[in-house]
Amino acid sequence: MKQFRGEKEARVVIDWLNGVERKTYYSRPEPRKNKNTKASRARIKDLLSAIQELKAALAKIPDYRYGETRCREAEKLEEEISARLYDYPLVPFIIPEDGGYLFGDRIVVGSRAIGESLAALNIVELVNMNLVDRISSCLCGRYFFARLPKQSFCSATCRHKGYEQTEAFKAQRREYMRKYYKLKTSGKVK
Repeated sequence: MKQFRGEKEARVVIDWLNGVERKTYYSRPEPRKNKNTKASRARIKDLLSAIQELKAALAKIPDYRYGETRCREAEKLEEEISARLYDYPLVPFIIPEDGGYLFGDRIVVGSRAIGESLAALNIVELVNMNLVDRISSCLCGRYFFARLPKQSFCSATCRHKGYEQTEAFKAQRREYMRKYYKLKTSGKVK
């Protein structure tokens, strides 16, 4: 199956938002530190909505230049997002590997759950790819990554349920059922 740009990063965020527990690869597992709670999901949802609000606020200003153009709403949202991201600090570390090679990476530290921190960091990666607005909530309540910009539902089943709720479908269905009822009561069909 083809993997779209940003899908790997979004998978971590979506799994966290949908309550899916992911195993981490850290050497010292701390099970209590990776609990996917309602509060941790709410923090990630709030971070996502704040970022999407900032994008919408900046889209209203056609010639926005950072540091030059003043926008109180955007500045306030930027400060809020920065304050939220301070909850997810990273510390660089180096591990010696076989053959004398060294491996350097960053590790999530702090009081938040590891999965929550990874979700927040992947949101930042999606911001860098300009794909953060592709994380959406479906009609069924699950979160999904919209592979295409116009995708609104997580599956074909939800897409059909969404279509069934439109006024056009309801009018068409009423007309069909009227004709069907007439045909049944006419006695021409069993």
